[in-house]
Amino acid sequence: MKMTITNITCNNPCSGIQDDDVFLLIQADGGPPARYPAVGTYSMGAGTQWTLEGGYEVDYDYGVIVTAWDRDSYMLKNLDSPDYLFNINVKGNTTSSTNTKTNHNGADYTFTRNISS
Repeated sequence: MKMTITNITCNNPCSGIQDDDVFLLIQADGGPPARYPAVGTYSMGAGTQWTLEGGYEVDYDYGVIVTAWDRDSYMLKNLDSPDYLFNINVKGNTTSSTNTKTNHNGADYTFTRNISS
């Protein structure tokens, strides 16, 4: 199976005050996680759409977990640890879909993916 992440839309950032600096950890079949982007983050405010050029493809047999994190620490660099935004769990031959996820800090994101054989 192949999952292609096509885009992520920020409906509301984590704090509602400043943009989220987003990165993804993608883990297929319980293997080691891969980070996207490999370096840095993607700044997302309300209404921002992150279109992954050509999509980000992940091959898997059993399942994929995608976890989005916010890495912004404009004031307190010594407290620079990522904040959890959301996760998506894809099992087996789940069909292509869009999920909207909201977390406890008010972050609201729409995640779009395609699944193919």
